[in-house]
Amino acid sequence: MSNVIARFAHISDTHIQAKGTQMSFGSLERYPSELRAYIQDGGRWLPQPPPMLTGADASALLVKEIQLLPFELDFVLHTGDIGHDIKREGDYANAHQILSAIPYPIYYACGNHDLPNAVQTVLMGRLHAVESLDYTEYHNGLQIVCVDSSKRGELGGRLTPQQLEWLEKVTLQNGSTAPLIICIHHPPLGYDVEFHDRFGLANGEAFHEIVCRTGERLRGVFVGHNHQELTTFQDGVQYFCAMSPYYQSNTWPTISEAKWVGARPNPGFSVVTITEKRTYIRRYHYSV
Repeated sequence: MSNVIARFAHISDTHIQAKGTQMSFGSLERYPSELRAYIQDGGRWLPQPPPMLTGADASALLVKEIQLLPFELDFVLHTGDIGHDIKREGDYANAHQILSAIPYPIYYACGNHDLPNAVQTVLMGRLHAVESLDYTEYHNGLQIVCVDSSKRGELGGRLTPQQLEWLEKVTLQNGSTAPLIICIHHPPLGYDVEFHDRFGLANGEAFHEIVCRTGERLRGVFVGHNHQELTTFQDGVQYFCAMSPYYQSNTWPTISEAKWVGARPNPGFSVVTITEKRTYIRRYHYSV
């Protein structure tokens, strides 16, 4: 048996709302009128059935499934859209109550639906919030780098020159040979789907260029935002997107329109096992 360096769950896009709040996508007013019209029109050529549960109820079910795993995890990686409305700090008090039942440390990345200050102070217990939630942690020799791609009031993401400089420093200039994972909400390379790619990471190629230089120590880049299981491989780098427990998407790479065929996919998450030589991604599904 190989020595396990780390085993963790990759979860994403929980969209937990404040208690007593009616669930809706009614926050579109924060976007310019042209973008609002494009998002609303997307429902015509990317039809999706309505969510079966609220984000809060779906996340409570997700937590129970993690608790039922027949082995222990080292931590949980949440790649953003933890809450649902950037105008409601109450989303994060409810998220804390639900997610704190997970008996493992949780590392968070901010998504476009998130309020970064509340993520830091309410969920992470920080006394003072920073403008951009970029940080690195270590577990048993594994380096965990979390990058904040969220931009307040925007659906897509972008990294500043300062963030790219920081990413290069913490991954390339410290001389480390430790295994490395990176998490970010917006997929840097997109999926050849116009609707999703319009709202991805605007300067994703700059991110990808840095990531490519990390070499063999990189075990994967973990992303969210698209609410479905997708793996992208380019230039030796693998990007892993996790399923949302709340709302499952149904786009297909290079296909401009999508139609639901048969039953909707079950919600799920990924269990990632990193050993000295290999990385295993086990997709885990459960029924609602």
